[in-house]
Amino acid sequence: MNCRSREAMCQASTKDLATYFQRALASGLCRESDVKSWVEEMTGRCAGDVPQWLRDLSVAPSTNKERLLDAVPGESNDEFVWKLMFASLGRSFREHWLNNGQVVYLLLSWAVAGTVPEEYRRVAYLFDDHHEGIGPGWFAEEELRKEMATFFEQFCAYEPLLPTSPQASRP
Repeated sequence: MNCRSREAMCQASTKDLATYFQRALASGLCRESDVKSWVEEMTGRCAGDVPQWLRDLSVAPSTNKERLLDAVPGESNDEFVWKLMFASLGRSFREHWLNNGQVVYLLLSWAVAGTVPEEYRRVAYLFDDHHEGIGPGWFAEEELRKEMATFFEQFCAYEPLLPTSPQASRP
């Protein structure tokens, strides 16, 4: 799968990225250092007129980042943020930053919690069934990887919109 050749469909708003970071932090798809990098980049764009929410994020390293990210003004596009989440999870899958079980676990936990959009819940349960079927020999691991790769391919266009890669510093 070649995600680099696709163009991003639209731009993410500041609130979309803040919401993405909230979810990604809670899911383990990014680190607080990724939020810090984003905040530094945003601060650099402000040319001296830094909004209070951005100052709060930049000067409070031990504060709950998820709570501070919630204070970012504006409305996020939930469907769009989920596409960013799936792009991040797909990249983590493709780059082997997460194994099959970890990816299935995240998808399933979102589906069970009811936070993921309805149209993606079925695939989470399907992947879980297939993953559970690998041990007893009911389903081939390579088939699961192919199905997962096909699913995540639809989100490749959103990868260029993702902030700093959560695992970019991994060896």
